[in-house]
Amino acid sequence: MASLMAATEALARGDYVALLANAPEHVMERNIVRRVVTRAGPAAALITAGALLPLIPSIDAQPGIASSLRWSLIVTGALTFVAGKDTASRIGSPLDKALPWQ
Repeated sequence: MASLMAATEALARGDYVALLANAPEHVMERNIVRRVVTRAGPAAALITAGALLPLIPSIDAQPGIASSLRWSLIVTGALTFVAGKDTASRIGSPLDKALPWQ
């Protein structure tokens, strides 16, 4: 807690040397890449499904449902990438309840 307070004070003063005094020497790139890939995979699948949804003839025949479902998939995909799976599911479930066919 003390290092967090010291870092906040250093940031407020604009003292970047003191701000980086408690920073780790090396950030493991493997963990960063793994986190991005684990978030990007499901997000890309949801966004791609939303983009390709009009190619399904039975859904394309009903433009209101197609539009709602398409935006639901795209928004859920974006939220999955930005906020993670848990947050996206908490936000996506009320969105699913608001869709016109339910």
